[in-house]
Amino acid sequence: MESGAFVNGDGALPFWLRSNNYGRVGRQTDIYAIIESSYKLNLNENSAFTLHSGFTYRNEFNEIGGDNNVFVDELYANYSSKFLNINVGVKHDDLKYNGLASTNQSILWSNNSRSLPGIEVKTSRPIYFLLDNHLGFEALFSEYYLNDNRATENAHVHHKYLSLVYKLNSASTLRLGVRHIVQYGGNPSDSRYENQPIGVEEYVRMFLGRAGSDNSLPTDQENAIGNHLGSYELSYNRKIENGEFELFYNSIFEDGSGSAMRNFPDGRYGAFYDSGKKDHLINSFVYEFIYTKNQSQTAPHLWDNYFNHGVYSSGWTYQNKVIGLPFITSTYLSDYGGDYIAVGNNRLIAHHFGVQGKLYFPYEFKASYRRNYGFNQNVGSLKYRHYDADDERSLFKVQPEVVSTYLKVGLLRSFLDLDVMGAVDFSDKNSNFAAGLSVSKSFF
Repeated sequence: MESGAFVNGDGALPFWLRSNNYGRVGRQTDIYAIIESSYKLNLNENSAFTLHSGFTYRNEFNEIGGDNNVFVDELYANYSSKFLNINVGVKHDDLKYNGLASTNQSILWSNNSRSLPGIEVKTSRPIYFLLDNHLGFEALFSEYYLNDNRATENAHVHHKYLSLVYKLNSASTLRLGVRHIVQYGGNPSDSRYENQPIGVEEYVRMFLGRAGSDNSLPTDQENAIGNHLGSYELSYNRKIENGEFELFYNSIFEDGSGSAMRNFPDGRYGAFYDSGKKDHLINSFVYEFIYTKNQSQTAPHLWDNYFNHGVYSSGWTYQNKVIGLPFITSTYLSDYGGDYIAVGNNRLIAHHFGVQGKLYFPYEFKASYRRNYGFNQNVGSLKYRHYDADDERSLFKVQPEVVSTYLKVGLLRSFLDLDVMGAVDFSDKNSNFAAGLSVSKSFF
C-alpha cells in the first residue's frame, strides 16, 4: 500500500513530480493512493506463474480530459521461465537505470503514461547460439489496445523489438537492436477519414511496414498502414565487480527518411553507472543528451513532427500522457487536435542527470535542462505551420528554456517507508515549486 500528498506552489505540479510515474499523478493532483496484491507460484527452479493486481486513486489529474480518478494500475498474469516471459493484461515495464533516466525502455517508451492492456511475449535473457555462444539475440512481440478517450477510438498498438547481442568477453556485451511500433485500426472521429478495419492482408502489410491495400486510406497506400515509430538502439554494457557501466544510443524515426538516418543527429545519447552498493554517497548515476530538432529535412516532407499523426491525431499518447520520452509533451490547442489532447512540443535539446546514493539518508536527485522549440505541422508540400512551446492558445504551456529539479529523501526505512520529495521548475518567466510526502507499507 502507498499513499502520497503534494503541496503545490503555483499552477501545475513541477515536471518531475508528474512525469514517469505510470500516469498516476497529473498536473493537478494533490493526493493519491495505491493498493497492490500479488500471488506467485514457483513451478520449478526455472519457471514461475504470477498473478498481480493494483488499483490507484487520485483526487484530480489535468485541467481537462475527463479521466477516471479510480483506475486499474496493473492487472496481469505472467509466466516466466529461463528463456521466455509472457504477460497478459496491464503490466508496468521493468524499471531500467534504477528509475534515474528520463525515459525507461527507449526514447519511444517510458513510464510516463499508464500501462497499455494487451499481451507481450519476450525472451527472458539473451539467447546465444553462434560463434561459440558469443552471438545471440533478444526479442519481443506485443499487441495492445488503446481503450482511452482519443481522436481515433478502438485503435491498436503493435510493438516488436529484435536485437543482436555479442558477448565480447565474460564481462562485456554489445547490443544492436531495432524497435518498431505501429498504431493501427480504429474509428477516427475526423469525418475526413473512414474507419480502419484490419484484415489479415492489412495486418501483414502493417507488420512489415508496407503500403496499404486498395481498402486502405489514400495516405496509407502512398506510405504505410497506420502510424509508425521506430528506433535503432545501440548499447555497450560492462560488468564491474557487483555493478555495471553502460553507454547507450537511441535513434528516432517515423518514416523512410528517418530510418535511413537522414534525421541525424536526432536521438538519445547517454551513460549509466551502478556501483552495486547501497550505502555509498553515489551508488548510481545516469547522464543523457537528447536532440530532436532535425526531424528529417528532406523535401517534400520537411518535418516528421515526432509522436504526432494526421489520422491518429491524439498521437503517441495514452490516457492523456505521452507514452515515449516525457520531454516531448502533450498539448491542448483550439485549432490543433480538435477536442482531444495531442502531442505538442517535440523539437528540443535536453541534458538530463540523475543520481542515487546515501548521505545519512538514502536520496535520489534529478536535474534536467531543456531548450524547447515547439513543433511544426506539415500543411502541404514544403509548407508547415509553426507552434511555439508556449503558444498562447495552448492550455499546457512549456517555457522555451526550463531547468527541472527533483529530490527525494528516504526518512524512514523500518516498519514502513517514509519519503519526502521536492521539485522546482525554473524558467525566465516563472518558477514553480512543490513538495510531497509518501508513505508505503509491504505486508509480506
